[in-house]
Amino acid sequence: MLALPRADLLSALAADPAECLALALALAGQVRDLRAKLELRNIRAAMNRLLTWLRLHASGNPPSVPMHRSWTQIADELGLTREATYRALAKLERQGRINRRSGLVELARYDD
Repeated sequence: MLALPRADLLSALAADPAECLALALALAGQVRDLRAKLELRNIRAAMNRLLTWLRLHASGNPPSVPMHRSWTQIADELGLTREATYRALAKLERQGRINRRSGLVELARYDD
């Protein structure tokens, strides 16, 4: 974490509008990410919470999520137990809504 005296930061931002805009964009991104995390935690059912998280992180056609973290870490982020996360994953797979491969989760369909 970087800490600067307020006067130095304001002086630097006043001298460089591009840096000021970059800071504003970074802060807006952090606010957006925090709001998304709060919204996810408001979803009661573990399966729906996990599916929403996957959809938020998916890209491509078909939509897929590269897995760069463990499911335990993702469970912590979602406010779920590891067990609830694995049960939700299994249920989503049984329903044909996701397909897990090594290092990748592919979303099968957006039907609800």
